[in-house]
Parts: sequence; structure tokens; C-alpha cells
Amino acid sequence: MAGTYFGIHNHTAMGSNNRFLDSINEVAEIIEAAHEKGLAGISLSDHQSLSSHVQAEKYLKAHQDELGDFKVAYGDEIYLVDRKTVEQARENKEAVPFYHFLLTAKNEHGYQFLRQLTTQAWMDSFFAKGMRRLPTYWDWLEANLPAYRGDIIASTACLGSELSQTILHGSKNQAQKLVERLANLFGAKNLYFEIMPAKTPEQITVDRALVDLSLQTGIKYLISTDAHYIDLRDQNSHETFLKSENQGRDVKSFYSYAYLFSLADLKKYLPEDVVTTGTANSLELLKQIESYSLKHTQEIPTTPLPDFQVVTDTEFSVDLKKYPAIKYFFTSTATADQYFLRLLVDAMEAKKQPLDQIHLQRINDELNAIKAVSEYLGAPLSQYFLTMRRLLQIVWATGSLVGPGRGSVGCFYTAYLLDITQVDPIKYELPYWRFLSAERADDLPDVDTDTEGAKRADIIEAFKEYFGSDHVLNFCTFNTQAPASTVLTACRGLGVDLRESRNIVNLLPKERMVAWPIKDAIYGNKEKGRRSSQDFIMAIEKIPHLKETMLQIEGSVRGISQHASGILITNEPYTKHNAMMKTQSGLEVTQYDAADSAYQGGLKYDILTLNALDRIHEAMRLLLRDHKIKWQGDLKSTYDKYFAVDRLEMDASEMYDMLFNGDVINAFEFSSLTGRRTLLKMNARTFDQLVAANALMRLTVAEGEQPIDRYLRYRKDLSKWDADMKNYGLQPAEIALMKQHLQKFYGVCYSQETLMALTMDPQITGFNLLEANHLRKSIAKKNQELYQQEKKHFYAKGHELGTSSSLLNYVWDTCAEPAKYYSFNLAHGTTYTLVLMVEMNIAYRFGPVYWKTACLSVNSGIYGEVFTGADYAKVSRAIGQIPGTVMNPDINRSDYGFLPDSENKKILFGLYPIVGIGKDDARTIIEHRPYSSLEDFLEKTELTPKKTVTLIKAGCFDSLNEDRRKVMEELVRKITPQKKKLTTVQVPKIAADIPEKYQKEVELVLFRNKITGRNKVPMNEELQQEFFDKYEKDYSADSNAGWQMNDGQLSIDVKQFDKWYNKKIKNLKSWLKTPEATKIEARQNMRKFWKENCLGNDASWEMEALSFYVKRHELDYTTIPALYQTVDFNQLGDEPTPIGWASGKGSPRPEYQRNVIAGTVIDKDPRKNMIFLLTKTGIVNVRLGKYNYRNYDKRTKESQSWFERGTKLLVVGYRKNGDYYASATKSKYKAPLMKIQGYGEKAWVKEK
Repeated sequence: MAGTYFGIHNHTAMGSNNRFLDSINEVAEIIEAAHEKGLAGISLSDHQSLSSHVQAEKYLKAHQDELGDFKVAYGDEIYLVDRKTVEQARENKEAVPFYHFLLTAKNEHGYQFLRQLTTQAWMDSFFAKGMRRLPTYWDWLEANLPAYRGDIIASTACLGSELSQTILHGSKNQAQKLVERLANLFGAKNLYFEIMPAKTPEQITVDRALVDLSLQTGIKYLISTDAHYIDLRDQNSHETFLKSENQGRDVKSFYSYAYLFSLADLKKYLPEDVVTTGTANSLELLKQIESYSLKHTQEIPTTPLPDFQVVTDTEFSVDLKKYPAIKYFFTSTATADQYFLRLLVDAMEAKKQPLDQIHLQRINDELNAIKAVSEYLGAPLSQYFLTMRRLLQIVWATGSLVGPGRGSVGCFYTAYLLDITQVDPIKYELPYWRFLSAERADDLPDVDTDTEGAKRADIIEAFKEYFGSDHVLNFCTFNTQAPASTVLTACRGLGVDLRESRNIVNLLPKERMVAWPIKDAIYGNKEKGRRSSQDFIMAIEKIPHLKETMLQIEGSVRGISQHASGILITNEPYTKHNAMMKTQSGLEVTQYDAADSAYQGGLKYDILTLNALDRIHEAMRLLLRDHKIKWQGDLKSTYDKYFAVDRLEMDASEMYDMLFNGDVINAFEFSSLTGRRTLLKMNARTFDQLVAANALMRLTVAEGEQPIDRYLRYRKDLSKWDADMKNYGLQPAEIALMKQHLQKFYGVCYSQETLMALTMDPQITGFNLLEANHLRKSIAKKNQELYQQEKKHFYAKGHELGTSSSLLNYVWDTCAEPAKYYSFNLAHGTTYTLVLMVEMNIAYRFGPVYWKTACLSVNSGIYGEVFTGADYAKVSRAIGQIPGTVMNPDINRSDYGFLPDSENKKILFGLYPIVGIGKDDARTIIEHRPYSSLEDFLEKTELTPKKTVTLIKAGCFDSLNEDRRKVMEELVRKITPQKKKLTTVQVPKIAADIPEKYQKEVELVLFRNKITGRNKVPMNEELQQEFFDKYEKDYSADSNAGWQMNDGQLSIDVKQFDKWYNKKIKNLKSWLKTPEATKIEARQNMRKFWKENCLGNDASWEMEALSFYVKRHELDYTTIPALYQTVDFNQLGDEPTPIGWASGKGSPRPEYQRNVIAGTVIDKDPRKNMIFLLTKTGIVNVRLGKYNYRNYDKRTKESQSWFERGTKLLVVGYRKNGDYYASATKSKYKAPLMKIQGYGEKAWVKEK
């Protein structure tokens, strides 16, 4: 075997950075580097992770010619600890060492053990000192390893191992006992000591001791390097990367020698005889590593099938000679195929589908595709569809709606028959081959489906309950360093100021809002036409090590997350071909991503979430509550009864009016500014036009007329299309050919399927399905190199067939080129537009208020059983979408959440979203209804006075008394009882209101409070003067001089003083017992409570309690907007008015006319340096820029941030692209923001 030694201990970013930053090694790079350094092989042994292993196998296979017999083994660095020791330490809150230990699989059976072991460690994991700890307990290992003894190599790892620590801090006897225990467990021949090259005293001590132990015990040693980076030159980058997570982290002492050594490097640190023996032993060990593959054919999860009657010729009388694939399923012995056919036949009858040639041929074509894939897999693919069908039945049963379809599965008629999708693809002319075909037998199907976001956790739990918890996992994803985060991470690790870091990020060139890779910014990219950025280069070269660090860490894994939709379901426990780990939040996920899991046989089921479905379900709940629709026994039956595709109104012009006038808020796929503009621009008044709009708003070209504009031009006058084709040089026959394909799309190819059909036309390029699909993928993946290859192939194939260059140019330029940026799948566009049609139907058939209420509820996060804590900013923003629609909450009518008032066509505000009112408070209010008055409410409930104040401010009692201020006054009176009598304790509080005749007594009380009691103050000249001027003469005469001067300072005998004092205030004490006095004190208490809790007007109260204004905006009460000539944002043009050009760095830029808008802050977004301002006519997104945002968001002891909810602002700036940009440049104002303080006519303006 060639090679100097076998490196058993190595780490990768992909495997070791799942909990904390540890390594910068990329899988391909460390394999390549080890080969170049002359090693015979390496093992990837990450910390309790197998994540990198499939990537290693793929790389090894792809580069077998260059790597030759270089071998990669698979290991796992575990933390081997004693269970009782850990449990006692946790109970006593003591630290416990987590000893490192290394296991390497000899063969596939051994690797099976690693999957089980690492999964168990993650199951047993817990948090300690802010880190998830992953113990492998001795007792578990000793109980489970015997079945795998001989399949696992054990080695003693680094200085962090128990053996190393015993050598350093224990006795020789303890070390020998530990070695004996390990040898008994693994077998002496399967246990190795790891000698590591280093100059540290600890490592030298351990290395020498291990050599001695080897001689004493016969246990062999080998050389390992615990490589966390590849070369010494990478040390700074590695240190910087790790310190970006924790600046105080001691990286050097732990990782100074943790890189991949060549044989020559080893000899610099270790005695030659040790190197000779250790490397020889490593090569001997390598020979024990068998060649095995992690690759496995994909396994289709099965579900139990019910008893069923096999389909017979008599009940499905079809000439099977015409339909060979149907015949195949008729005669198949696979139970899954038989049941699949049974379901198809039953569905044809239930859905009243005709058994004509069109439908039968479609079924035959699809079954032929399923048959081809089944033969490729060696298992019936029908089982995949049966399992998917069962999954969706489980989803419905959990109480979640299922979307009508997502992606290309909407093209499959058999999926429609099995209720996997809800759209008949034959009706909508969707080609089956876009989803699955016999020609693409190795391209397995991928059914995506949509569910409700709020039900996601319930759905996963239901799957686990059905299949078993050890058969279901969420897929993981690996979080990697994107270009901008690479800059910030490297700068943070190097201690660069955050502001400077962000400035460097801003210098990164961008394309379509996406930052270039660091490599492209520094070196350029000829293939993509990118030149290096000199500004970026100059900025990074000022900071030592920044450039090389960024280049080193860009793209590195820095953590893990849950896949948005992917779920792994397995027939056997998932550890057969996978392993489990946990995200930071504790969610169980696979250790391999979806692609690597598929490599090992795992099949991904995509269960995505769609908030539109939450809204539709909430609308159904409201309609059921108001008896507008009736429950049909289960959710699916109820949905199908009212909102199945064949139950939808598709053509009513009034329904489309609702869409355009804003009654269908959150219109699915069209709620963004781009979506709204597209709708208005296209004036889409049919289902087909909505599908087209859905596709065209995504289709774009870099230069010239946009596809949507071309579509509208042709729709208005199709002769324009003819003219354009003639200008391209197309002949009449070619024009006719294009019309065959594009006439119904008004001459614009806006879907992937249409482009594929064009290329498969024998009169154009005659692609087969595989070629057409390759072209589609080259466009979808945005791979420029692949795209250019397919373009050449397109022209070459066309010319072979004799197709004119004019026609080829026309198809490529007008159909393929616009799809480069984004091209919709026609089935996806159709099914997603049907989601919109359901929304429109709810608004049209039952009234917009039901749809608006559902949207408000979901957008606020308060609906159904979802009460995770009211997000008041979210509530305010959601209400801002429907100004004038929401009513104040009502103490007798409001529910927890929002309710539709169909009679008034308004939405009744809920109790739970009222600021400070919790779910229990809302329940108390609801349970004790009805209330006839505030007094009745106070008697029946025990809410705190402040919560009752909030209810009054919210308008909850308006139906009992429209004068909210009077209700508040009544509350204040009731919660401020009048005392029967007062004492002198209350005198300071009511002093100003005590009758004049008691003024001298009041002054005496106040004086006494200064010389004794809790409010006593040190004697000072002012007090002395008051005493001598007002009280000394009378007091001295009465008390035998109960005072004296000590060193010029007055000292009063308090006991003597009090005797005299009580005589003097006798009249005041008597008055304090009168009703007059107690009334004064009660008024004082009421004024104090009012000042602290009740200032403002109805509008300010509503903002405080509801986070929005119901009837009037606060700015309606003041003349400030008029004084500052504020404008209505909605009346400003979408593009600002240029007034000149500004010069400065770079090219001149336009200057715009400045305006002033006014509103109330309801939310902020620090990431976008943006605030949300509620004006009189709706919410405005105000963009401030980093400097302004930080400046006005500052908090000090003297002042709050200007972006607190409820703050009223004047903002100078201009409107652009639907947002408002704050800027006072070239205006008469000094600053872009001014704060409006106070209420009503007493309000005033403050500048920063």
C-alpha cells in the first residue's frame, strides 16, 4: 500500500461545527491535501457526527483516477463518560470532564454501530454552561458494543482523553487499569494509543507515557494529528474563525499543532523510532479497514394496506391490448400495485371520470412511467404514492388543510385520482411527463405538498405516532458562510470595529441584490463577466490576515438547521441508513442533508407550510361559527363541500372587482408590491389570466421589452406578434408552427413545460424528453457554463434537422433567454392560482369581512388555538392593511381573537390582543358575561385597576357608555375610596389644598418632617433660619429651651419639640378628621392616578391599548401636520420628482424633491434600518439608512429611542419603489425626523 502513514484523527467543518466552531477543513480539501502530503489514507472523525462521510465517499469516487488506492475511513470522536458521575455533577451543579475517545468503523457493520452510538449520544444530550453536551456512557457502550466487537477500531484520541488526563494527573496504576478496561471491551488488537506531534510539555509527557504503556501492555500506538486545519499557514485563519464566536477563546494553546502533518513534519517533533513504529502501525491498521460503500438504493416507505378486492376485468372493461401499462398493473403480483389500481378504479367512479380514450391513455402513460421507475428501483413505485396518500390523510386528520398541489406533481392525473393533488391536469392541459416519465426512470419523483404553518409540529408528531418515533426525522440543513457573513465573521474574529466591518460589506459588489462571492470580488470572474472590485480590495488589504481568512472560511459550515419541509420516513429504524442530531432548539434532525440521505437510500417527503392555508382554515372556522357553512363530519369533507375546485366560482366579474379593489387582502402570490402592480397592469379577469400573471411577474430579461409588456401588447393586438415574428425572419409555416404552441399564451412562452414542448417539436430541435429536461435544468439551476452548453446543443440539433437560424434565434431569444432568471412550472402556477381562487371565493360568496378577519387573525398570530403571546407590532401592522375595518373591542361581545361582524361589515377587535390582557384575563371576562355597567364588571371580575384602565382605553365599554372619559372618571372614583379620617402623614400630599386658616400648622408639620422621621434631612442653615424665624421664641418659652447650638449647628430635642408641636397643631388634627379633608385627599389620589395612567385623548388611548387607531388618528387633534404642510404618502407618485444632480464620489446622482409625512411609529426592523409609520391613510415603510437609524434609536438615561411604539413623528424625505426614504438633504429642515410630543392642541415639535 502506497503512502507514508494513515491519519486516523481528522475533523471537518461539515461534521464538527454543528454545536460550536471547531474546524475549517472542507471535505474535498483535506482529502486532496492528505494525498498530496503522501498519506495512504485518512479517517474523518468529527465530534459525535457522521455528517461528512457521504461527501467524502462521493469525492473519492469522482476522483478515483487521481487518488488511486488512497483510502478514506469513517470515524467518530465521542465523549466517553461515566453515567453516575455525570448525573451527580449535574445534580450538584458541578463541572464534569467530557473525555474524548475515537472510534473508527472497520466495515459496514461497524459503521452501523457508529450510527446507533452517535444517535444515542444526541438522545442523551443536555445543556451545560451554554453548550449541548453529548455523552456516550460507559454502561451503554459496554452493553451494546459486544455485538460489534471486531468491527470497530478504538483509539485514545487527544490530550482531552481520559487516558491522557490520567497520565497527567493520576497514577500509573490508574492508567493501566483504564487500558485493561478498554482492551477487554474492544479487544487488544482493536485498541491503539494515539501519539501526537507537539512541543507542549503535556503532550510530550503523554506521548512518552503511551510509548511505555505500549511496551508494557502490547497495545500498539500510531501517529495522529487531530487535524482541524490543513497547513500551518492556515493557523491564523482557523484562529480567527474560532474567535469570531468568542473573542476570549484560547485557541492557540489547544490548536497550535492541530493540522495535517506530512512524514517530514512528524520527524521534526517526534523521535525517529517512534515515527517509524507509529506510522507502520497506522498502515497496518489501514489494511483492516474494508472497502464498503454508504450508497444504497432508495427505499420506499411502506404503509399497512387494508383488505381490498383486486380489480377484475368485469368491473373495468377496457381493451387492455391498447393499454399495456394498465395491463401490467392488472397482472402485477405486487400488492402495492394491485391496491394502487384498486384506488384508481374507485376514484374514476367517485370523481365521475369518463373511461374514454383520453383518460385511459393518460393513465396508461403515467402507469408506464411508474413501471419504468419501479424496474429501476427493483421495488414498486406505487408504494411511494400510497404512502404519500396516507401521509396526507394523517395531515387532514391533525386538523390541517392540504394545498391543492405544489410543483410538478400537479401534472400527474393518477395523483389527482388518489387525492394527492386536487387539480385535474387533463382539464388544465398539464403534461404528465413534467413530473415523471419512463425516459427519466433514474429521476425519482418528488411530491411536494403544502400544509398549515401552525400545524407543522402536530403533523410531525402524528407521523411519528403512526410510523414510530425512530422511523421519522426532519432533514437537516447546514448553515454556511455567505459572502456578507464571511466578511463580518472574519472581521469579528480579528477584532475589527463593527462599523468598519459593515462598511466593507457594503463594498461587496452585488448582482440582482445578491452579493458576489469573495473570490469574485477579489479576483474577478471572466466567465460571468465580473471584474475585481478595487474599492473592496483596498479596504480589506488594510487589515492583516483578513483577505486570506475570508477566502479560507467562505462557504464553511458554521451550524445546522431544520430543513424547511423535508421529512425522512423509513421502514426500519432510521439508524439503518442515517443518524440523528439536534438543532440548537432541540429539534431532532438527520445527520446527513437531504442529498446525502438520498445517497444512502433515504426518500424525502416534502411537507411544506403555507400561511395562505392557515388563513383559509381560519376563515372556515369563522364561517362555521356563524353558521354560514356546515360541518361535514371532518375537515376534508367540509373543505371539499365548499371549496373543492369544482365548487369554486371562477368567472364572476364582481369577484374580480373585489380582488382589484383590495377586498381580497393578502391575495396569494399577489400581496407584494410587485404582485399588486402586475395584477393592475394585466387587469387579469379570468383564471387563465391570473395563471399568466403569476408566471409573467417572475419572468424578466436584462434589456429590452419585458415579457409581461410583450404579453399585454400581443393580447391587445395579436397582429403585433405576427409582425415581430416576420421581423425575426420567420416564414409563414414557421409562424404557424409557433402559433400552435403559443397562441393560447398570447405569443409568450412563460412556463417550463411550454419551453420543453417547443424544443421537443421535430420541426424545431426534436429534443427527446431527456434533452428537453436537461435544458430546463440548466436554466433553473442558473449554471452559466451548463446553460451555454445547452445553448450550443440547441442550435446544433436544430441545424441538424434543417431548422432555420431565424426560428432557432426566435425560440431561444424570446422563450429560453427570459426563463434564465425565473420560469414558472405551469402545474405549480395552476395549483397556486387555485389557492387564490379559494380566497376570492370566500370574500365573494360570504362577504369580504370573513376573509379580512381571517387574514388579520393569522397575520397577528392569534387564531384557532394559536395563542403564543400577542405581538402588538404585528397586530398593528396587520390592521394597517385594512384601515377603517376594525371596531373597538366590546366587553360583552369580543372573543379571544378577532371576529367578523357581518351585519356592519366590520371586524370586532379581540380581548387577547389588547395590550397587557392575557389569555386568563380574557377567559375571566368571557366567563362572567353579561355586564350592564362598569360597576357590574368590577363586581364580577377581579382584574387589576391598570388592566381595567386598559380595557376602557381600548373602548371595551363604549357600548355601555360612549363617553370613554366619563367611564374612566367613574373607574378612578371607584378604585379611590375616601378615607374616614386623615392623619398628619397625609398633610404633605394635600398641603396646597388645606384651607388658609391652617396654613401655619401645615408649615409646622412640614418643618417637623424635616427634623425627624423617615424624611429627615441633615441640619442646614436654611432649616436653622426657619426655626429661629418662626418657632424658637414660642418653643423656648414653652419647653425650657429644648434646643442648643453645638459648634454653630442647631440641635433640637425631638421629644420636647413634639410635646409643643402637638399642642400647636390641635386644630389641624381636628380638621383632618372632617369629610372636607378626606375628600381633598381622595381628589389628590385620583389626580395622581389619572396623571400616571389616564393622560391623553381617545386616539392616544387606543394606540396605547390596541396599537392602532379606530376612529381618529392622534394627528387629527393637532394642527402640527398643517403647519409643516405634510402630504399623504398615497398621493405621492411612486417615483420621486428629480430637482437636480448631486456631485460627490463616483457618478453624479439625482436629487429629489423632499416632502413631509406624519404618523405614529408602530414597529421597527433594525436589520433593514426601517420603521413602520401609521399615517392617517395607512402604514408606510420608512427607510432611514444605517446612520439615521442608529442615531434616532439611541437610548440614554435622559431619553428613549424615537422608535418606541406610539411615538409620533414628522419625516422629511421622498417616496420611491413603494417605500419612503428619510432624507432632509436640500430641504429647509435640519434633520429628517422630528418628534411630536404632547397631546392635541398642546402638542409641540422636538428636534434631535
